[in-house]
Order: sequence, then structure tokens, then C-alpha cells
Amino acid sequence: AQLRQTEAEAVVELRTVVAQTRTAYWELARARELRALAQEVLKAAEGVHQAVRRQSEEGLRPGIDAVQTQ
Repeated sequence: AQLRQTEAEAVVELRTVVAQTRTAYWELARARELRALAQEVLKAAEGVHQAVRRQSEEGLRPGIDAVQTQ
């Protein structure tokens, strides 16, 4: 009886570990996707800032526009 109880507890523990591993995997995958998205947004924002700064330097936009895009 003790052996069966121990085996049952081991099975429950194994299932718990498997579920936690799956959850951790998907959380990591989501975090990686969010990181990639954030990098894309940052790259786009940097591009906008550079374009506005260049236009400001050429006198096509007020200097404050370049400051506001930082």
C-alpha cells in the first residue's frame, strides 16, 4: 500500500513538473516575441528620430520636433 501511494505521489509530482515546464516554455516564447517586437518598435522610433533630426538640421522642421522625438 505504501509503495502504491509513493508511486501515485511520484506520478502527481511528475505531471506537475511537466505542466510547469510547459508553462515556462510558453512564457519564454512569449517573452522572446515581445522582445523582438520591442526591438522593431525601437528601431522604427530611432529611424523617425533620425529623419526628424536631419530635417531639423536642414531647416525643414523646427528644432523642437527633433527634441520631442527622443
